[in-house]
Amino acid sequence: MRALKDRFLKDLESGMLAPLTEEVRSDHTLCLELRGSYVDVYYRGGCMMKVEENSDNFYLVEFNEKYFRRKDDIVKWLNVSPCLKRAMDHYFVTVVEKSEREFQQLVVRENNFSRITRSTDYYVCDIEYEIGQRKFDMIAARWPSKPHVRRRQAYDDSFLSK
Repeated sequence: MRALKDRFLKDLESGMLAPLTEEVRSDHTLCLELRGSYVDVYYRGGCMMKVEENSDNFYLVEFNEKYFRRKDDIVKWLNVSPCLKRAMDHYFVTVVEKSEREFQQLVVRENNFSRITRSTDYYVCDIEYEIGQRKFDMIAARWPSKPHVRRRQAYDDSFLSK
């Protein structure tokens, strides 16, 4: 039988998810629906977010991205990115050590988008790449340095990463 765990229900009533429950109670445009092992929050008949417990006994909140149709929708979402970054910082400091991936990201930024881009023969394409049973920390493509070509390409490509 699929049902919310007791802990999930308690968190909705008085725990870490209580602010969500209170928001739904105080906003008549929202509706919280139990969906077996997760909950959906509806707004104007559309599923605004899904909240489910993951295997680590934490909650995953997912906003339905299909509602982003215009440029200003993305801008509004980006306005909350400082709050999302703070939540991630807190998680990385208190729950799990993520320095390896942070350093990988720094390597990508320095190698692909900084001044040294014009003098390196490799472009890092992906981090934490998995294929079959094999996992690679970084995957890079050999891209021989030709400063006059690379300078323009690296500048153009840097806008894709933002």
